[in-house]
Amino acid sequence: MSTRAKSPTIAPAALSEALKELGNWSVLEKAGEINRLHRIYTFANYLSGLTFVQKIALKAEEADHHPDILLQWGKVTVSLFTHDSGGITEKDLNLAKTFEDIFLLNS
Repeated sequence: MSTRAKSPTIAPAALSEALKELGNWSVLEKAGEINRLHRIYTFANYLSGLTFVQKIALKAEEADHHPDILLQWGKVTVSLFTHDSGGITEKDLNLAKTFEDIFLLNS
């Protein structure tokens, strides 16, 4: 059993403010599922998307916080939420910002 404290989820008002700064991220809500941060990145081809996935995967591993990633031709879909907290936390917002920085540096 882990002794690590759970991260608190972000209050709706604070999440709304954070989304303004993140730009293209949104909250994906599905009945019966945990809400998550969601973003679709677009690329010129499959290999560009794959390169992006490799870069964000390294940052996710460093943060010990792992998103759901879907790689398709010309796009990468990323979903972030904190499993043990049951929602979106500061960890998710921080990783989303890191992913945005990587995308902007490589666009």
